[in-house]
Amino acid sequence: MRLLHLSLGLVGPIRSQELKRVRGADLFIDLQQYAGKQVVLLDSQVFNISNHGGNLTSGGANFYLSSEGMDRETFRFLLTNCSGLTISTQCKMSLIVTPTGEYMQMSKFPTLTGARMIGVPN
Repeated sequence: MRLLHLSLGLVGPIRSQELKRVRGADLFIDLQQYAGKQVVLLDSQVFNISNHGGNLTSGGANFYLSSEGMDRETFRFLLTNCSGLTISTQCKMSLIVTPTGEYMQMSKFPTLTGARMIGVPN
């Protein structure tokens, strides 16, 4: 896996190694504990991305990945490679995300914002 070095746009340097690393099932079960806090969501499969966001699965849990606050290069990559309903190996990655603690109205999936890729497949 090739690592990307991305600025988090925060005061002071924060590397992904300093953030809590969670799998989807843990994030889903303990959603309120993580609400408003950046985490590294491991083994995420992203698909169905459009202008406003898309779907993400990790560890058996489903999430709505909002385009709100999404890093520009992450959004560009996801729109280019993960826009369909087909599962792609290019779209399996770990992401820095911020759970809002809220659920998407239609799907009832927990909402994640501020996504940034920290790794992309070779």
